[in-house]
Amino acid sequence: AFNKNELKGKDAFIYQRNEEGKEDKTVLIGYGGKDKNVKIPEGVETIYWNALSNNTIKSIKLPSSIERLEYSSLSGNELEEIIIPANVMHLGEDLLSNNPIKRIVIESKKSLDEFNYVGENWNSGCENIIYK
Repeated sequence: AFNKNELKGKDAFIYQRNEEGKEDKTVLIGYGGKDKNVKIPEGVETIYWNALSNNTIKSIKLPSSIERLEYSSLSGNELEEIIIPANVMHLGEDLLSNNPIKRIVIESKKSLDEFNYVGENWNSGCENIIYK
């Protein structure tokens, strides 16, 4: 799928389609790139279920526009650290599962209570959570 994961740059991001069949660039549903250091485009609000899973991604930069990180959306990669931007209010189940995650930085919050939803095992057992 996705041209053997060899898509480059902005073409590597696969978006949901709206009722008219046009790309809805606020919802990311897949990644077809081979880059291991990924920067999600500004404007993306939701990373959908399994959208970036199992891609051996080493680092990911989330945009300030991101609000929802859905079920297992970043699982199965090589992430050791992630910074969760201030606008994120939803952390899906198994969000970071099967990653060697060692550090999670959460911007502009003081606790998990400030999220609308926090799914089971969202942090893959990582206890090194820093609130900034």
